[in-house]
Amino acid sequence: MKDVYKSLSETDRMFLPAQAVREFLDNRAIKIADMNETLSKKMNQSFQYVGSHPLLGELDEYKALEEQENNVREAIKAYQGEIKKTLKVIKSWGWNDPVSDMYHEILGGRVLSDEALNIQDIEKDLKRRNELNIPPGYKDKTKDENQAGDLLIWHEILLLAAEKKKHLVFISGDEKPDWWHQSGKKPLYPRFELVDEYREKSEGQSFHIISLSSLLELYNAEEEVVKAVKSSEDSVKFKTKQSLNSNSELAERALSPCVRIVVASVFHSIRQGAEVRHE
Repeated sequence: MKDVYKSLSETDRMFLPAQAVREFLDNRAIKIADMNETLSKKMNQSFQYVGSHPLLGELDEYKALEEQENNVREAIKAYQGEIKKTLKVIKSWGWNDPVSDMYHEILGGRVLSDEALNIQDIEKDLKRRNELNIPPGYKDKTKDENQAGDLLIWHEILLLAAEKKKHLVFISGDEKPDWWHQSGKKPLYPRFELVDEYREKSEGQSFHIISLSSLLELYNAEEEVVKAVKSSEDSVKFKTKQSLNSNSELAERALSPCVRIVVASVFHSIRQGAEVRHE
């Protein structure tokens, strides 16, 4: 994954919406706390053993059982010891866990600036889109907080469209109908409103959405990495299909130097706990 990100970054083709980074920072702390709690519970859980039964003491079968139970006790002791070591490492991370370090090293300079966005204008636009069900973001209007998250990312993309005027591939795991036209509740292709809005801002360029695993496949990442990402995407029902373009056409555009690629979901791994809701 690092090799793919590095390649895209060094050729000025990867960009991260500031809103996605903020959401990553929020989710990172929660996810690490969840991992720590899960491991702590595993270390402290009690195991049930057969225990002493003098009546059975002379049976060869029971003696074999006791021997196996002793082996289990030693194995559990070693298991808990490794959990303890792992917890110690997690607590020592602070903000320097391996994934965050990699993101900082490779992607630190790829975060888009959203200083040009006017919060009052965003609020008005959010209200308009929610009332008229205009994508993106209207599916979040019932949320208690961060209703404007998707819309902030979209406005950052539109700023990039106006600046670069290039085809754009948005890396996202969001399958909601305010991003996709759907068939049988499955994503079919990006909402035409988004495609048209991007086309207008970029003066005729195209907008696509693919999953992180699809991006990694296009750039020939290791098969194990692609499988791991796909598994995580599947586990949260974020297996995103590609847009109307055929695989070959999309691959040609994604690999072309003229394409600007926005990656808002590169923080996928830590959000799923193994190593980014995708945005």
